[in-house]
Amino acid sequence: MNKIIKLESIDILKNTKDPIIIFSMNEESEALKFACDENGIKVTAFCDNEIRKTTKPHCGVETVYTPDLPNKFPEANFIMAHHTLEDGAEQLQDLGYKNFFSPLQLLQSLDVEKYEYKVSKAYMKKKS
Repeated sequence: MNKIIKLESIDILKNTKDPIIIFSMNEESEALKFACDENGIKVTAFCDNEIRKTTKPHCGVETVYTPDLPNKFPEANFIMAHHTLEDGAEQLQDLGYKNFFSPLQLLQSLDVEKYEYKVSKAYMKKKS
């Protein structure tokens, strides 16, 4: 398996024409979407392995059941919000994808206090 790309420069994501998808719809994915917005990175969709999570938009963005990704987005860049980055990247690699990004630089630059979340800000501070 290829290693996950570290976000040395978020310019790659700012300038890509391929869709940007946040992998995994957990509590951190909400903060990650805010961080992307702050950095001029347009999130195209969220994806998740639990189909029940993909029945309605998340943070105002389309959601996709992970096995359906290749039909909807043949090419894409993925920001990994899943707690096991490598496992998620491996699953996406099995679907034919190759561009995976760590969320760390984006989350480190986020002012958690600036936003409202579905969970408490104290929880989000610990997670981001």
